[in-house]
Amino acid sequence: MTESRVNDFPGIILDSRSEFDTVSIGRALGTVLRVGDVVLLSGELGSGKTRIVKGISEGIGSPHLARSPTFVLMVQYTGRITLFHCDFYRLSSDLETEDLALDEAIEQGAIAIEWPDIAPENIRKDALLMTIQTDFEESIRCISINASGPRSEELLTLFAATLRTLPEIYTPMVENR
Repeated sequence: MTESRVNDFPGIILDSRSEFDTVSIGRALGTVLRVGDVVLLSGELGSGKTRIVKGISEGIGSPHLARSPTFVLMVQYTGRITLFHCDFYRLSSDLETEDLALDEAIEQGAIAIEWPDIAPENIRKDALLMTIQTDFEESIRCISINASGPRSEELLTLFAATLRTLPEIYTPMVENR
């Protein structure tokens, strides 16, 4: 894992070498996720976005196995908090997200959105952005995590502290604070 500062907000870069690592990263995030937090997941098909959400749902203590909501657009997982998992892959505009009532969901829980760049207008601007780049030949996922505002920076700080307690996925290379 590498930490750096981007646009005055901290960023983290993690290498995931297995599905277990990817789920563990999500689980660590889920343990610190709070009502009102927004997590945006970007990456190509098969990069591990839903695996991260699977870990987040485990981290909030949900007994339900996370699955891709591509055809239903949003699923809900309950645990310590409620997690709303959205997938915008099949949407063509911001207008289609209005029926999801994201502003109401954010008052009731946290939101994880796959493919957020398809309909960015109805998404809270202060969010944690997780971008996954995949080397399929080497089975390595490079996960860049950045905050875009004060709330997501606080979430990122809590998340980074949790990662430090997980030696199986946290191997510091460079840290800048």
